Amino acid sequence: MQLLNTIFPLLLTSTLVFSAPFAKRDTATVLGDLSTITRNVVYLSRELASFVATPSIGIATFSQHFSQLDKNIDTATTDTNAVGSFNATDSEAVANSASGFANDALNLLIALMNNVNHHIFHSE
Repeated sequence: MQLLNTIFPLLLTSTLVFSAPFAKRDTATVLGDLSTITRNVVYLSRELASFVATPSIGIATFSQHFSQLDKNIDTATTDTNAVGSFNATDSEAVANSASGFANDALNLLIALMNNVNHHIFHSE
């Protein structure tokens, strides 16, 4: 019993000491993931004009980069779920980064829809 009383507080202390750096690392990982998917969206937005200009040529590259974006979104989701919860400072940083991605992604989707609609209604 004495051994248990000695080890238990030590385990709690070591868990508390080590949990902060892991949480920071996980937050940094999530922020890195969000940065990566934002870069993917910006890159796709830049590629959109050449893809629309010559869809038969640009579709392979555009699709490959879109697939990469999808994989990176899965990674970001998995890493975010692994953190579980963020402290107030990290929550704000993650929310701001996610918001930036959401704005860029929305702009890309609007551009895609506009170009698809344009080609459907003007190709007849």
